[in-house]
Amino acid sequence: MQNDKMEAKAERQEFAKRQEFECLVRENQSGLLAFLLSLTGNLPDSEDLVQECTTLLWSKFDEFESGSNFGAWARTTAFFLFRNQCRKASNKTMTFEANVLEKLAMAHNRIETEGSTRQHFLSECLAELGEKDRELILSRYETGVTVGELATQASCHVKSLYNALPRIRQGLARCVRGKITGENGGSA
Repeated sequence: MQNDKMEAKAERQEFAKRQEFECLVRENQSGLLAFLLSLTGNLPDSEDLVQECTTLLWSKFDEFESGSNFGAWARTTAFFLFRNQCRKASNKTMTFEANVLEKLAMAHNRIETEGSTRQHFLSECLAELGEKDRELILSRYETGVTVGELATQASCHVKSLYNALPRIRQGLARCVRGKITGENGGSA
């Protein structure tokens, strides 16, 4: 009976671990493919490397610290897989020198990290907006509703929305810049 409970608990933990892994892979797969495509210049090779990388990441998932940057971990792993593939393929010419590839990988990681930081700050700044402004921005840019449709829904003039949207966007941009530079007064 005790063994059955322990086995059931282990199965639940394994299931939760697999779910977390699959979620992280889904969230980062397109970025990983884009990264590998920038290295290989070849979509089929990049897709093969994504598959190989995903298999390797799963085998090493116990080493991943939950809550840390899975995308950076995946790109680093993919970079080393790519380098190994280039070394093994002696009959193929490498597109770049190894140090250029490393610089490219580091730049890609930096851009990805900066992008996720900006996205986080944008979410914070959106939350600081007044409800009316937040609904207007989200309706316009998340759902893709046209300004004309928004004006009809809000029973207001199109021109007033065309004036309001840039004002709100500029406020959001100021807020994000303020948060990036560490100013506390970076509210939208």
